[in-house]
Amino acid sequence: MANYLDGMEGGKHNSDNTETSTKSNSYTVSVTFECVGAKNPLEAAKIAAKRLFEDDEHGNAFDMVYEVNDEITNEKFIVDLDAGDDYAVLPNN
Repeated sequence: MANYLDGMEGGKHNSDNTETSTKSNSYTVSVTFECVGAKNPLEAAKIAAKRLFEDDEHGNAFDMVYEVNDEITNEKFIVDLDAGDDYAVLPNN
């Protein structure tokens, strides 16, 4: 964070005039559903989309593993959200 002094008055500056810079990476996140039983590609896509946003018939979230690619460094990761934050991210070589 950088503070810019403006309007120095009596040895004090206006601390409300600050600029914050946060850099974030860009990621591609892919989700793959295997063995989706459907009559056609459209129905298969609709089943996958429903699973992304709804719980199963027992009220449990569907278990999913995500493939994440850092678009800057091209590093690839597997992310399992059910594993807990300390163990969720693994390299995908």
